[in-house]
Amino acid sequence: MEVAQHFWDARVADVQAGWSLLQEAISQKTLPAWDKVPANVLYSSLSALIGVQLLVTMLTSRGRRIVFDTVETILAIILILILLAVVIGLPLGIVFLTLKAASFLFGLALRLPLVASVVATVSRTLGY
Repeated sequence: MEVAQHFWDARVADVQAGWSLLQEAISQKTLPAWDKVPANVLYSSLSALIGVQLLVTMLTSRGRRIVFDTVETILAIILILILLAVVIGLPLGIVFLTLKAASFLFGLALRLPLVASVVATVSRTLGY
């Protein structure tokens, strides 16, 4: 819990630093240079703005519908891609399992003395 509190305090400090940078930019009527804005302040401030915007959007029924439709669409696309990968991978899996089964059965058959002697005879005849 202490780690989470430390993380939260750091994000609050970042947002406060971003707010002071924004007030300074408004008073000077210029944007600060990118190298003067720390990355953690920028990311924390943007995350806070996006979170507030999402909260405001979720307060209206139309906004909730748009957000949920977007999430549903993204999840449907991801699931279709997973299904497509599985379907495309099926023939490769079948070939792999067939070769694995054939090598297992061939190894099992070679353990039988009669089959081993026949294979040895054929190998000698063919010169292998």
